[in-house]
Amino acid sequence: MKKYLFFASALVLLSFGQPKAQAISSLFTTEYTSIPIPQGYHGDLSYLGSDLKITSKKTDEVDHNSTLLPSFPLVISAVTILQSDKSGVLSVAGQSISASNSNYVVIYDFTQTQQITIPQKDGSNISVLVGIAVRMIAKVHTKKSGINLSNLFGIGLAASQNKLVGSLEVKAFGMSSQKINEILPVPTDLSTGTIQTALSAVATIKSHIYDTDTKITPLFIAFNVTAGEKGKIQFDFQHIYDQINAMIKK
Repeated sequence: MKKYLFFASALVLLSFGQPKAQAISSLFTTEYTSIPIPQGYHGDLSYLGSDLKITSKKTDEVDHNSTLLPSFPLVISAVTILQSDKSGVLSVAGQSISASNSNYVVIYDFTQTQQITIPQKDGSNISVLVGIAVRMIAKVHTKKSGINLSNLFGIGLAASQNKLVGSLEVKAFGMSSQKINEILPVPTDLSTGTIQTALSAVATIKSHIYDTDTKITPLFIAFNVTAGEKGKIQFDFQHIYDQINAMIKK
């Protein structure tokens, strides 16, 4: 029975693990890309109060507890695949199928957010998701090509077949409590066992998000370039951070 419950939970948690095929040119116009290191947000929020009315409030003016969560109506599960060069610089991979002898960081995100739009001088916009996230991160070195990195179970299978090596960790961003801190597993090797442990941790963390003692701190979690960068495969994350910081200082 436990086996069936595990796979049922996995299907729910990883329903984002098999994305629909899409053209590379649409990669940055239809999908959000997770920010590898989420940034603090201190700007305006669309705040849903206890009277069920939405007002604009500064992040630092509201209570940072579970009462803030209704202001984050966008619940999104997504996969971001980043490729690392020899110097460790990350860029967005153009496809989910791996090359051989390459390094990747694969981010599996469950996010609860709201959308903030940052206008650019060239007329384009950067849509940023602000809120919280529970994240699984697979750091992978591939020995073989043709591995579907968007599928966590596929990565686990490839690891068991010695087609790749790596590690898996779970992180909670924008939320903290004693219970959540105790749930987070210690990073370890990448295997079917660690995948099961990570999935269990994610499910348990999600169950404690609305606890009264959970502190909520809105962060920049992901972005979507809606124009100007269309079709660009590599992306400079420092550029995104610069735009975020410029917005905060307005």
